[in-house]
Amino acid sequence: MKLRKSKWSVEDSRELAAMVAAGGTPFRAAVRLNRSISSCQIQARKMGVPFENSTIRRKNILAKCAAAEKALAR
Repeated sequence: MKLRKSKWSVEDSRELAAMVAAGGTPFRAAVRLNRSISSCQIQARKMGVPFENSTIRRKNILAKCAAAEKALAR
């Protein structure tokens, strides 16, 4: 992955916002947009759509798994 020091285009910003809304990760956004992970995180915060915290994401996934296991046990 090459790092580039160019300004964010409107199209790149829209694509980043769509990835955040879809539940994407900063790593995937960085690869897709050919930018650094921190650059994607900073730009998302500037746009007002920050990525979900990884700790919170992990807790939500574990809660969904626990609920699914509970439903299967019935």
